[in-house]
Amino acid sequence: GSAAPFLDGAVQAVESGGLLCVTCTDMAALGGSHPETAYGRYASLPIQSATYLQELALRILLHTIAVSAARYGRSIRPILSVGMAFYVRVFVEIHNDKRGVNDLSLQIGHVYQS
Repeated sequence: GSAAPFLDGAVQAVESGGLLCVTCTDMAALGGSHPETAYGRYASLPIQSATYLQELALRILLHTIAVSAARYGRSIRPILSVGMAFYVRVFVEIHNDKRGVNDLSLQIGHVYQS
């Protein structure tokens, strides 16, 4: 399933400098088979025919965690990301970092593909 409903509570519960591990098994949404579900959970529209599906799913998840953390004046630092056949898993450090929140918009990119 999706970890999206739990991310707000998770990023608040971790102490600054702590490790947060997140696993999502909803690859149907993250993989683009259900774009409306992906948009509702992750505010992103994955590209279904992308040959880099696992990487895109990881980036969508990292973006969602970063935005959740930013709401509380926190930033993330990815440590490890794993994309497998039916799930993605990320390990991120959470930091109290107002400057990192301000710089978040400079770190976010968009993919346009036709």
